[in-house]
Amino acid sequence: MQRRGFTRLAEACGWDAAEASTALRATLAALDDDLGPASSPGPGLDLPLHGDAVAYLLLGSQLGVSVLRRALPEPPVRGFFALAGDRVAWRAFCLRLGARPATDSEAQRVLRDAIRGFSIFEHEARAVLTAPANGAP
Repeated sequence: MQRRGFTRLAEACGWDAAEASTALRATLAALDDDLGPASSPGPGLDLPLHGDAVAYLLLGSQLGVSVLRRALPEPPVRGFFALAGDRVAWRAFCLRLGARPATDSEAQRVLRDAIRGFSIFEHEARAVLTAPANGAP
């Protein structure tokens, strides 16, 4: 679900996710390392997305992964759970967006696109969780 969702986000922003562009590529590479060759993410939803919306989703998710990583019995040495969150990029992102008036039309677009980005993950979760197991109907 994560790889399919982040792949769709990357495509939706043209791989330009502001402060998170490097982290986006690293996240997908780590997921490929964990899961092997990538499968097609399926049809896109409401594209394109503002790069700042994608940055918010990715950089914010890194903070969540750091919390989940604490529950692992051993610290991972590679793959998705081994990625350290980019706190410098998160701070820079927050400062830059915090300086923008919330009523600005671009800020409103970022908000709408972030919500749409979450819906991509919801769609992927539903697709994976409702898919037949091992070809069963």
